[in-house]
This record gives sequence, C-alpha cells and structure tokens, in this order.
Amino acid sequence: MIVDKPAGAKKVFAENGWESSEEDLIEVMLSDKPGSLGRVAAKLGQAGVNIEYAYTGSARSAQRVNTYFSVSDLKAALKALR
Repeated sequence: MIVDKPAGAKKVFAENGWESSEEDLIEVMLSDKPGSLGRVAAKLGQAGVNIEYAYTGSARSAQRVNTYFSVSDLKAALKALR
C-alpha cells in the first residue's frame, strides 16, 4: 500500500495490530501508451538497476499513469531516469 502520510498510516496500522514496513520508492509518471513502461525498464536495466517490484495506478488524467518502483539501487535509478 502506498500512502501520502506514512506516519498517520503507521499509527492506524499499529492501533489495529497490523504489521507495516516502509520503503523508498521511485514514482514515475508514464504516458498510457504501449512501450512507456519498457522504455523506463530499459533505462534502469542499462544502469544495472533491478526492479524488485512495481505498482501502477491511474493519474488524474486518463492519458498518464503513476508507476512506483522498488529498485535495487535507488541512487543509480534516480540518475538513470533523469
């Protein structure tokens, strides 16, 4: 689950006895077109960065999607995607 207020979410989880964890992710807004995800994945691969997992969901516009990546090397991924 990705939240915009981690401290508040952690509190709610703890109050209900639910386990939680925090990780740094990279958010990339992609065009909702074939090949958009592949181009990002190729850049990460060329930089030697492994995608551990990803979440995606629609953005405010139907033409774009927010994609969140957990990667093996955050710093290298950020550099590759600039």
